[in-house]
Amino acid sequence: MATMKCIIFRIGTERYAIDVQYVSSISEYKEITKVPDVRPEVVGVIDLRGEVVPIVNLASRLGSHNAAKTEESKMIIVNYDELSMGFLVDEASRVIEISPEDIEAPPAMLKAHDFELIRGILHIEGTIVVMLELDNVVALLKAHEAY
Repeated sequence: MATMKCIIFRIGTERYAIDVQYVSSISEYKEITKVPDVRPEVVGVIDLRGEVVPIVNLASRLGSHNAAKTEESKMIIVNYDELSMGFLVDEASRVIEISPEDIEAPPAMLKAHDFELIRGILHIEGTIVVMLELDNVVALLKAHEAY
């Protein structure tokens, strides 16, 4: 079967992965311009090579602690369904190659939301990594009128 590449990132102590095909770039932390009257998960916007990109606090959607601004902080810029957005993360560590068999189905009790955010679970070097279903993350943000 075909393999896929995923980017592994960290928010707080939790590790997540998304399909790298949607990632346009990984940026160092930049100052974020706050925008009034937006959803709480949108922390503001940045200018990325002349394009205004909304920055989303993905931690608020995942129930994690907010990403902290440190030397390792990154912004993962994704393009999905004609939207560009950045996810603020504590660290973007690496890109790995996996096969579909590496993705373990999440336990049934983790599928409690209308939008299933978890695509599956990966076991990488003794660590559990939650593989996110990016289309559902974006759909959830759209449903909550984040944009």
